[in-house]
Amino acid sequence: MINTTYGRNLECVYLTGNQRLHHWWRNQTTGVWNDGGVFGPADANGIPGLIQSNYNAPGNFELVVRTNDGKLNHWWRDGGGWHDGGRFGSSVGPQRRNAPAIHVRREG
Repeated sequence: MINTTYGRNLECVYLTGNQRLHHWWRNQTTGVWNDGGVFGPADANGIPGLIQSNYNAPGNFELVVRTNDGKLNHWWRDGGGWHDGGRFGSSVGPQRRNAPAIHVRREG
């Protein structure tokens, strides 16, 4: 779960029982949790790593998750929804032991 600059909302993405990703967000003004929908690869297999980047304004969400083929799959979200950023890496270990880590580097 992350705290974002989108109205200071909380954002959460988790792995479903059907190997998909599910996005929920909490409106800080109303305190209501909102269903952001199911998205992502049909073969997600691990704990997703989620950040808000400094790309675009106020900053895209960036997510990486392991898939059944032993690769990492990048997804990003802007105002238009979630987009597949492609797969990379190989022989990534089982997610039961660890999750991918992603980091935002602030420039300037």
